Amino acid sequence: MNLQVRISIDTALILEELKDAYQKSMGINFSKSDVLIKAVNDTFNEWHTTSWNNLSVKTKKHEISDGALRPKFSLPYEIENKIIYFKEILPKQLTSRSVTLGVCIKYILKLALFNIQKDKANTINEIIESSAAKYQSNEYSNETKSAIKDYMDSILVELENHQFI
Repeated sequence: MNLQVRISIDTALILEELKDAYQKSMGINFSKSDVLIKAVNDTFNEWHTTSWNNLSVKTKKHEISDGALRPKFSLPYEIENKIIYFKEILPKQLTSRSVTLGVCIKYILKLALFNIQKDKANTINEIIESSAAKYQSNEYSNETKSAIKDYMDSILVELENHQFI
């Protein structure tokens, strides 16, 4: 099925950010249709348990053309049915009367990006914490241990300030 929808600039930015993340992690090019298909498949099992009002994602600056606000998606029948199903359940979760397909796509893409960014933040934190733990052994003085902990904490703060985590 071919689907053309109107989306917001925020949704277009999320789509581009997710496309970059998928391409980087898989090492192949993704079309906008591929991004939406993967996002639907990756998030489908979470649709009933997600708190949709509390999703927050970070996006980088991307050039968004007017045409990018009316993307055309080529979707298999299975994905189309899942999006239509999501369109039926989302208003209840947002306490709204109805939502457009563009809004449905926004929330699907947002959840997929949220999951990637959450996993990335956890990975960075784990790396820094495991590195700090190596220096917390008994062979270093308490003063050295404290300095290392403070330094690692400052790295985490800087990463957060620069929106890496």
